[in-house]
Amino acid sequence: MTDRFGSQSGEPPFAVLGDLNYYLEDDDQGSTGIAELVGWDQLENVVERLTEDERRAHFYPKRRAYHQLDYLLLSRARAEVTADPPEIMRKGAPLRRRSLHRRALHPRRPRQPKASDHRPWS
Repeated sequence: MTDRFGSQSGEPPFAVLGDLNYYLEDDDQGSTGIAELVGWDQLENVVERLTEDERRAHFYPKRRAYHQLDYLLLSRARAEVTADPPEIMRKGAPLRRRSLHRRALHPRRPRQPKASDHRPWS
């Protein structure tokens, strides 16, 4: 990015978003492929403005872990004028079973839609 747009690439307002199908943590399958982009100081991962339970994207039962797969990265200029956290649209999603995975349950709404990496943002 800096080779193409310069060292202050976060000055113009822009967004990088989508289902990157990667998560930030390294695991037994190897290192992540998006850490450099997501951690770039010219972008803000505005999904981090949500609580941990709200930002979950996908549950991996074998690893018993949640990971964010969808990203909404705003340039620093855009992030500065966009103070609100993003909203993940969960309408129409199937509901999580009673309590198979406790972290999947929202404390105020125990029948919250289950996590998925195919949800629109606003």
